[in-house]
Amino acid sequence: MKLDALLERARQASAYRNTLLHSAWGTGLDGDVVRRDETHEFVAIPTIKELEEFIEIIQKLILDIVDAQKAGFIHDAMAKRRVKAKDEK
Repeated sequence: MKLDALLERARQASAYRNTLLHSAWGTGLDGDVVRRDETHEFVAIPTIKELEEFIEIIQKLILDIVDAQKAGFIHDAMAKRRVKAKDEK
């Protein structure tokens, strides 16, 4: 369950990142910067605050993954796997 939750958070973050980076960005007739979304409609670009919030989401996700690898459930699962492999030898 914990791994599924981490993977889902990563999937959502990746999807949002891809939406931003792979959108066509340009200047509208009124001079405002816009991008085309997946339906090819012109939409406003994210605000600085929205981008900063997204950065915080990514940073928290990275820290949670690293924590899980170093001392959390991923570490525990890998330690059990190493013991099992050692016992099988």
